[in-house]
Amino acid sequence: MSIAEGQRYHRGAHLRATGAVVAVLASLVADRAAYADAKEASLHAHVIGGVARLGEDDAATPATVALVGVGARFTYAFSHHLAWEAAMAVETATAASYADHPNPAGTGFRGTLSRTTRLARLELGATARLGVRYIPTIHLGVGVATRFRGAASFRFQGTTDDDAFPAELALDLVAVAGVGFDYRISRRWIAGVSAEGRHAVPLGGPSFDSVEGFVHVAAYWYPRW
Repeated sequence: MSIAEGQRYHRGAHLRATGAVVAVLASLVADRAAYADAKEASLHAHVIGGVARLGEDDAATPATVALVGVGARFTYAFSHHLAWEAAMAVETATAASYADHPNPAGTGFRGTLSRTTRLARLELGATARLGVRYIPTIHLGVGVATRFRGAASFRFQGTTDDDAFPAELALDLVAVAGVGFDYRISRRWIAGVSAEGRHAVPLGGPSFDSVEGFVHVAAYWYPRW
């Protein structure tokens, strides 16, 4: 090979290598743009499970019960890392029992009161999304919840009054904080898990606190508004 041919060969190799590097960088930039969160909307479907601490009037301590439900969440990202959210859920709790509860008839003896609770809630909040494909999340929100407290039974020495206390509605203000982890399956689909803690400020009803786990699938798109 002549000197001129060698120089042409090395120039060609250099150009090919440069072209390959540019192509890789362009691919990474394009991929990053495709997975950016800004102005992206999403709709999540949740399956929920957890535990709740339910208070009761005249009960010495709250009862701990299992909690299950389903929910949905809409998000709209106003930056690559932060999104506004609106969420709703419906849940049901296993029966809560309160030992050493006063007799509703006011006769002085004490027994065990039991009642079930169902609830619906609506929350607004924001979530920090700290990744592109593997996405840790931090969520804060506030909202309102309505609890349907079923009619309570009262049991004493083998005798049960199934309607000792009437059913009632309780309204709460709710604060929530949570963390999660999402995985972007594709540009349009994400799956993930999260854990959230909720504290209720009852507006006239008994106390309510919960720790809840979520499994969700979400569809993402760019709205035309």
